[in-house]
Amino acid sequence: IRLGWLVRIRAKPVIVEELDISNIDVVAGDFVARQLDKAVLKAVEGVVRGTLEHEPERTAIGFFPGVASAEFACLRFNALKPGSAICISDKTPREERRELVADFKRGKYQFLLNCQLASEGFDAPNVNCILLARPTKSLSLLAQFIGRGSRPLPDAGLHLAPGADHAADRQALIAFSAKPDCM
Repeated sequence: IRLGWLVRIRAKPVIVEELDISNIDVVAGDFVARQLDKAVLKAVEGVVRGTLEHEPERTAIGFFPGVASAEFACLRFNALKPGSAICISDKTPREERRELVADFKRGKYQFLLNCQLASEGFDAPNVNCILLARPTKSLSLLAQFIGRGSRPLPDAGLHLAPGADHAADRQALIAFSAKPDCM
């Protein structure tokens, strides 16, 4: 971000009273996903409504701890904003998953909800919002999630600012692009 290769990251917490992770076990430094999925499942309505209230027009990837919470969030997004969300998981057939992701990248859907599929290496520069509905104690996992929204749009013009000593030029190009930040 400082060197002008990634968009600025902004954060806005959404308080979801129904989410209680105080009794979730921790194994290998992070929450137990199965327990976490049950806890987040109870909070999905607050997550969905909070997202639509605070960032109703942004294109988002939603990270969930399990298939149940991701699928339920997809149902709720589509109930409140029809045709806006898709969900992918390891249960989604590979070819169908490829098509859904391609449609999302083309802008057919506003929300791509997933469980452990769209984190590391997933590239969709159109994403300008990250929905963190997967609490974690892992700083590297959190960085992977947030990183999915940090890429500038391909047409931001960064190739016009040659050399590493022109960070300010790249920052300005990003700031005035259609994607100046990621929420």
